[in-house]
Amino acid sequence: FLALAGVAFALRRDAGAVVQARALPYVIGTAIGLCGVVAAVTGEGLMSPALAVVGVFLCLFTVVGGLRPGILAAAVGVGMLLLLGLGMAFDWLPPADVVRGDAARNLVRPLLTHVLVLAIALCGGELLGRTLDRTLRSADERERRFLGLLAVAADAYWEMDGSGRLVRFSAKEELRNFVGLRRHGVDAGMGKLLWETRGVLFDSQVLEAFRSELAARLPMRDVPLRWSDVGGRLRHFTLSAEPRTNEAGKFAGYWGVLR
Repeated sequence: FLALAGVAFALRRDAGAVVQARALPYVIGTAIGLCGVVAAVTGEGLMSPALAVVGVFLCLFTVVGGLRPGILAAAVGVGMLLLLGLGMAFDWLPPADVVRGDAARNLVRPLLTHVLVLAIALCGGELLGRTLDRTLRSADERERRFLGLLAVAADAYWEMDGSGRLVRFSAKEELRNFVGLRRHGVDAGMGKLLWETRGVLFDSQVLEAFRSELAARLPMRDVPLRWSDVGGRLRHFTLSAEPRTNEAGKFAGYWGVLR
């Protein structure tokens, strides 16, 4: 379990979002299997406290992987419980300080209880997964609506990180082609300081004031700049921006518009 926790921590710290999404079901599935191994090795079988968290892991697995993988994981869990029950019935498990009592009752009752927990976890995971999907779709729709309305009021929407590097640029196709940028990504021609981005021109005094406001993390209003395309054609814009924060409330850069 400690090794698995180390893997999960390493994924959280060092891996990208895609790798995390692909690895998470395997991490959770391994945790479910380890619970069964612990129950067998300690000889506690269906009475093992380790089985108490299997339902939680199954619920998370269903949320992340979906209903079909969740059903498969639940079936594997039921098979694991049946094997533990058989191990207890035929004394295949090593001795443990567990009061056996009536053998049939000590097998059927915990077995049914664990199966019921798995069923509840599977249903709960499916409901949580649907709720999460609806929330994400609603967030995407709100973002599309926001960008659509923003396109009416401004020529472009952009974001800078805390160092002043351009990390996102959203505009109509004609303007994106003019400036030579796409919406986001380093390969899209971005990742540089705004005043070092290809084609961006500030007057010296304007640039000095802009960098001072950026260092002080102040809102910016109607900052004039020029932008030229690869053919040398020039357009004039005004830039307005507000500081933005991350989930922890710390400064994360700026977002703003071009007009």
